[in-house]
Amino acid sequence: MFPELSATEKQDNLNQLATVEEYTKLQSDVERLEALLQAKTEELGRAIEEIGWLRKKIDAMEQKLLAGPETKRRWWWPW
Repeated sequence: MFPELSATEKQDNLNQLATVEEYTKLQSDVERLEALLQAKTEELGRAIEEIGWLRKKIDAMEQKLLAGPETKRRWWWPW
């Protein structure tokens, strides 16, 4: 029916099969790493937004501290 494969042809077939399996595994690794990269990129974006918000809060607090306490002039104070 089928001709007998030589040892070299058998090895080539095994190598090709291993290559397909390796490719499949590497492809799944790439997909997993791309998903991880996307998640980390989104996390970094949220962290940068939060840092900006915190900086605005700090700036507002510093302005209040530099302005000093709010004092209302009382009618009985001469100054």
